[in-house]
Amino acid sequence: MDVVNQKVLQVSSASGKVYGCAQEAFIKNVQLWLEVVHPDDLKIVESAMPSVTSDGKVMHSDDRIVRPDGSIRWVEAKIKPSVDEKKRLVRLDGVIADSTDKIRAENDL
Repeated sequence: MDVVNQKVLQVSSASGKVYGCAQEAFIKNVQLWLEVVHPDDLKIVESAMPSVTSDGKVMHSDDRIVRPDGSIRWVEAKIKPSVDEKKRLVRLDGVIADSTDKIRAENDL
C-alpha cells in the first residue's frame, strides 16, 4: 500500500478465498482491510498501527475478520512498514494468511 497516496498497489488473487470478496474490492476501498476486522478485535488492531509507523518493525497479529456472508475467519497478518529519509511512513507491505484451522486446532488442545 502506498500510504502517501492512500492507494493499494497490489492484492493477491488468493485474498478472495480468505476474505470472501473480490481482490478488486481492496483496490477500490483502501480502508476495507480495517472494515472487515471483527468488532471485538478492531481496537487491538488500531492500537497496533502507531507502532507500525514509529519503530519500522514488522507487525504481527492474529485477528478475526467477518466475511460478507457473516462467517468469521482468523487471519495472521505480517505487515512491514517502509519509511522515507525523514522517517515518515510511505508504504506498507504485508502478507495475510487464513489461520482459522490452526487457531481452532490450538483451541481444541
